[in-house]
Amino acid sequence: MKTDFLKELGLEQEVISKIMAENGKDIEAEKAKTTAKVGELNTANQTIKDLKESVSKFDGVDVVKLKKDVSDWETKYNTDIATERAKAENLQKEYGLKDALKASGVVDPEYLIFKHGGVEKFAFGADGKPIGLDDITKPYKESNPHLFAVETPPVQTRTGMRQTGAEMVNDKKDEANAAFRSLFGKE
Repeated sequence: MKTDFLKELGLEQEVISKIMAENGKDIEAEKAKTTAKVGELNTANQTIKDLKESVSKFDGVDVVKLKKDVSDWETKYNTDIATERAKAENLQKEYGLKDALKASGVVDPEYLIFKHGGVEKFAFGADGKPIGLDDITKPYKESNPHLFAVETPPVQTRTGMRQTGAEMVNDKKDEANAAFRSLFGKE
């Protein structure tokens, strides 16, 4: 709207100014709405552009092949985990067997395991501990006595000390030391 048009209608300058001011407010409000819509449109266009770029990265990608690759990796992972668990169980069995053989008097448990055909030739219980070692070691004690420690009975000496192999044990000395410590309050 122009002021010349309003002057031709015979309106006073003061009224024309008020009408023009009100008209300017309406125009500014519409400009603000238009600017907001232009901003929304620019945002939407940028989003569309970004999505097209993201999708273009996957052009030529075979989804079925990707699913197969994931399945193959999962199978390999599960197989590797099962293999490592089996190794760990076998290692636990081997160390348990060696400890049990040492406890039964075997000097070189690794050699006895080798002579018997390996760890897998021994029987193990549900808890992973070896079973039936006495039956297995009995023939080896007879045929290969050098594989077993010689058991010497404890010898009583005049001082009251018992000698067992290379170890010296003195119960009376321990009792006397404990008595002295209790007298002096140093437990």
